[in-house]
Amino acid sequence: MGNYIFKISDDRKISVKKTEIQLKEPINKFRYKIYPRIITDSIIFNNDKVFATDLENHSISVFSTDGNFLRRFGKKGSKEGNLNYPSCLTIYQNELYVADTFNNRISVFDVKSGKYLRCFGTEYLEEPQGITIYKNHVYVVDTNNHRICVFSNKGILLKVFGDKCSRKECLKFPKNIMIYDNKIYVTDSFNNRISVFDIDGNSLFSFGSEGWKRGKFKYPHSIIIFKNEIYVTDCCRCYVLVFNLSGKFVREFGGRGSEKGQFRFPTGMAISYDNNLLISDCLNFAIHIYSLKKF
Repeated sequence: MGNYIFKISDDRKISVKKTEIQLKEPINKFRYKIYPRIITDSIIFNNDKVFATDLENHSISVFSTDGNFLRRFGKKGSKEGNLNYPSCLTIYQNELYVADTFNNRISVFDVKSGKYLRCFGTEYLEEPQGITIYKNHVYVVDTNNHRICVFSNKGILLKVFGDKCSRKECLKFPKNIMIYDNKIYVTDSFNNRISVFDIDGNSLFSFGSEGWKRGKFKYPHSIIIFKNEIYVTDCCRCYVLVFNLSGKFVREFGGRGSEKGQFRFPTGMAISYDNNLLISDCLNFAIHIYSLKKF
């Protein structure tokens, strides 16, 4: 039992490590080629390709599922089609939506070609860092405004919720978002919790608390839900925490380091069509792949 990591070294050589986490059975033994090292904040799986944000090069990198670099699109700038610290992405109807953080907008590209299509949100957003799409609506984590903005898929603002205030439902520098079973789950990073809303943006409950001990948060980053379990990456503790849908802590795995089963600033997560869990390990320049078939 365990998982595999594909890792990019400073000389752009690929090394493979098999971890000893007693959690998931690896499906594939990967073949690796040379490709550029990237620091990534978000990954998403689409058909037979992995799309990853490239923070250093202000672009999107595309890999095959066995870790081979395929192409890159986007470059640093503020013009249409340029990116400036792309921090999150999602795919909807063959279009790639990117949280173009320092340009304060959502930029949209064609998935197949990488061609720039349009952008929206500049008049409303301040350093957006999370995005998801649900029933034709684009939910954007408007991080520096401490709220969630909901747009049509054409970029028309429909509503906002979660603004910073003294009430329990208010967000503080939220990071990422997931919608599951008509509930909105937000990594409320500076509050060190997960905040849960109904689909209309009304607060339901929150869970998690700050600390360095098992089951605690120190800057929760990304969230994903699979078969009624909630997976959350915690950047500073360097663990992935798992909860049930009511917010009860179940288990965690990882730990700080560069050895087997360890992370250095784990960030984005994605689920593949064949139930693999991909976890981007930002400062180890790695992506961990777990099989969830037995879960």
